[in-house]
Amino acid sequence: MKGTWGLSLNSNFKKLYRFNGSVNVGYYRQRNEASNGEVSFDPSMSFSMNYNQDSRAHPSRRIGGSINIQFNDYAAANFNDAQSVLTAQYASNFSYNQNFIGKPYSLSAALTHSQNRRSGQMTINFPNLNFQTQTVYPFKHRDPLKKDGTRREDKWYEEIAFRYQGELRASVSGVDTLSKFFQVDSLLQGLKLGSQHRTTLNTSFRLLKNLNVTPSVNYTNSLNFGFTQFSFDNNIISVFDTIYNPADSTDFNVTERIKSYGSVEEDISNGIIPIHEYSASLSLNTTLYRTLRFKKGPIKGIRHVVRPTVSMNFAPNYLNPKLGYYRTYTRRDASGLDTIQYSIFQNGLYRAPSSGEQMALSYSITNIYEAKYYSKKDSIDKKMKLFDNLYLSGNYNFAADSLKFSDIAASGVTRLFKGLSTFNFNLRWSPYQTNNKGQRIDKFYWEATNKPLRFDEANFQFSTSLSIRR
Repeated sequence: MKGTWGLSLNSNFKKLYRFNGSVNVGYYRQRNEASNGEVSFDPSMSFSMNYNQDSRAHPSRRIGGSINIQFNDYAAANFNDAQSVLTAQYASNFSYNQNFIGKPYSLSAALTHSQNRRSGQMTINFPNLNFQTQTVYPFKHRDPLKKDGTRREDKWYEEIAFRYQGELRASVSGVDTLSKFFQVDSLLQGLKLGSQHRTTLNTSFRLLKNLNVTPSVNYTNSLNFGFTQFSFDNNIISVFDTIYNPADSTDFNVTERIKSYGSVEEDISNGIIPIHEYSASLSLNTTLYRTLRFKKGPIKGIRHVVRPTVSMNFAPNYLNPKLGYYRTYTRRDASGLDTIQYSIFQNGLYRAPSSGEQMALSYSITNIYEAKYYSKKDSIDKKMKLFDNLYLSGNYNFAADSLKFSDIAASGVTRLFKGLSTFNFNLRWSPYQTNNKGQRIDKFYWEATNKPLRFDEANFQFSTSLSIRR
């Protein structure tokens, strides 16, 4: 066929109590002839599919979604309706999910696609494979009962919980034309591959009967099949300007003007450099109760519930050059030399963490005040919350080079008039002095005033809601 031609296929399918959907495939080949008689062909293509699984089809397997991929602006070239002409974005989302009955793990696979019609850029993510477990207790005794039939008491190590999630991802980006997108060089240039494994270990046990201890360890391993390196090419480009004396052509002055100090070179290298992420935390909390009773008056007593929590978290310094996640190059410009830090994974599917060392001690105290009073109307004792939540918190950062103490924050909420009105407040104090610009400096407020804290901020809010019925 030497002229313009097209072909389309539309099909709908359905199986009772199983699935239904549709498939649409279109191909269009347009013949173009230039003024000089040269003939060229411009192909375009469309593939769309919808698949819906009936909820009664399978107890543990789910598949479905929609796919809508256009090459070379197929819809706008073949149809004149508003949707085909004005649509700027195309997207696809098709997934498969498998739960294994009686097993603590599941598997999923997905295809996603995004396409910008105006820029012509398209990205297809496939396959996105994901395997994850539910919370598993690997050291827990299989039999909860003793030989005499009484229930066993769990050991502390039996409460250790494990969770794993692994994924494998592939992504390809390119221009949405048939002639370019499926070229081997274009596919390899836009292809990204990676995998990630995440594990979590945590447990919870009691210490000294009333102290709850919760340690946790997290580890993530990420792999990018390829990394990026930058360098600076000191290729100075100069422009020379010559200014002549109009009265004497032999009298002139030559000045040099630097047009460019060089250029940044980007090199995408093949290879695998794993990213290791570690973090650990330890939390201690308890609950204290205090009751104040009254023998006279309508107020029978006031109960104060205190929940103090102290936690410690740690993460290494991922900016450390020894890890190799971040590198530097020196760039020259008109102001001189400048050192630029960059991540070698900035073009990968998985990025390196951008934080330095973390080692902080956090503390918080939650207070709840309740009152018991005698209701003459109902002739019974009732409870009333004076403060739903009176919260105090702060932290100390061991890894910081200065200003290690955070501000101390307090907040609270109480409800008035049987819940019709709510009063909220937020307060903040700082242990540090400020300069003449109002910025914190690394000097304690105590040194200048003999007072431990400097009042910094307060916010109050009072709100009321009313409903009027007909």
